[in-house]
Amino acid sequence: KLRILALVDPDPSDTVRDGLNNLVLRLATSLASREGGELHVGHAWSLPYESTLRLSPYLSVPRTEVDAMCRALEVARREEIDALVARHHVNELGASIHLVSGDPREVLPRLARRLRIGLIVMGTVARTGLPGLFMGNTAEDILRSVDCSVLAVKPEGFVTPVKLGRRRA
Repeated sequence: KLRILALVDPDPSDTVRDGLNNLVLRLATSLASREGGELHVGHAWSLPYESTLRLSPYLSVPRTEVDAMCRALEVARREEIDALVARHHVNELGASIHLVSGDPREVLPRLARRLRIGLIVMGTVARTGLPGLFMGNTAEDILRSVDCSVLAVKPEGFVTPVKLGRRRA
């Protein structure tokens, strides 16, 4: 049975990312239905500057306060994921939802290995730098860290900035 992991990163205020998440889930649910596969939806989240808040000798943020910020962010992310998957009727396919805390470059490949995933479906948004020109830095790092097949998709309407030169006769 094919195990499919759809990687999403919801942000309702970002229409490009929202559209990309919708595309990823449409493809993943379609493939899971067609192949009789097992669908998983994954998202990595982290509190910005958490290690600084916890470890800096210059800040005195109580551990309980940082823990509370982490719990609040996790709840908010869970609500965003729940709203996203509800639009795609993912629960009707018996999908499992996985929210993992940490750097997506590290925790998502680990999740894929733990679940014995055969196919990852993920979006890519090229943002900065030459490596980002083609795929996107996070997607590129995840791709290099997994041993399964990957279906990487760009946002609808994406136009590559790469221009091919004319061939000379």
